Parts: sequence; C-alpha cells; structure tokens
Amino acid sequence: MPKKTVIPCIIFCFLMLFLWKEEGSSQAARMDPFFRLGAVRVLILSGHNNHDWRTTTPFLRRILVESGRFDVRVCEEPIGVTSATFAPYDVLVLDYQGPRWGEGTEKAVEAFVKSGKGLVVVHGSSYSFSGLDVLADHHKSTGIKEAPWAEFGKMVGCYWPALPKIGFHGSRRSF
Repeated sequence: MPKKTVIPCIIFCFLMLFLWKEEGSSQAARMDPFFRLGAVRVLILSGHNNHDWRTTTPFLRRILVESGRFDVRVCEEPIGVTSATFAPYDVLVLDYQGPRWGEGTEKAVEAFVKSGKGLVVVHGSSYSFSGLDVLADHHKSTGIKEAPWAEFGKMVGCYWPALPKIGFHGSRRSF
C-alpha cells in the first residue's frame, strides 16, 4: 500500500474505533424517547424456565408496570444480547433457567452489574448456569450439562452446588 494511503487508513481506523466505543452510551441516549420519563427501566430476560415462564414473565411485567414506577421490556432470547442492548436499562430481571447465553452476552451482563446497575434473580433462576442439568418445563431434565458460569454465582451471591435430595422447594408456608 502506498504511503499516501496508509495515514488516511490509520486515521479512519482510529475514528471507527472511537465511534464503536461510544456506541453503548449513544444507544442509551437514542432509546430515551421510547421510555416513560422518570421510570426505572427494566429488562426481563426470559424464554426458558422450569416453571411456566409463559405465565410468570407476563405476571412479573404486569406487577412492575402497574406499580407506576417501572418501564418494562421483555427479551425471550437473551443469547447474543450485547452491552449496547443493556445500555438504556437500570435493572435486569431474570426469569430464566435455560442454556448459557455465550461469552459475549455473559460478559455484557457482568459489565452491566459491575457498572452499578441492578440484577434481580427470580425464584428458580438462581439454579441457572450452575453446571447442573439444564431443566425444561416441570423440572424435566434436558440431558444438557454445561460448565458453570462462575461470575453468575458471584453476582447472585449463591448457586446450587448439587440437586436437592427431596424436591426443589422447602416447606410451603402462609405469609
């Protein structure tokens, strides 16, 4: 490549790198008009669960929206989601218990939490990414075992080290 074209090429590459790095924050700003002013922005990650996520996810969404404090979106296929997707949100709510999402999405979740934003893990979702069998509806094993996502256990503060000997729930009580 002639020297005359190398410098403009290098400048172009640095410019593109700068624009690419700024994409996450500009993505959040571009989304502002699509959210209710002053509401806490929530993204529910769902789509697989050993409980009936087709019922629980809309229920969670309705509770949050009807409180008047939250603007809620739902993602039923978190695999491939990026930091740019998470940028406009304040809180991630996991109603998910399925296969791992892949390194890119998992790193994006880790960065989201490290930035000081919230992560709420609903009920059985604490079982997710534990290295145990991935469960399908009604606690049925899929036969899929994946390596545990160690950072998930750290973010949540706990994980399932083994399957329980008798059922997944403790004794039920009125409250």
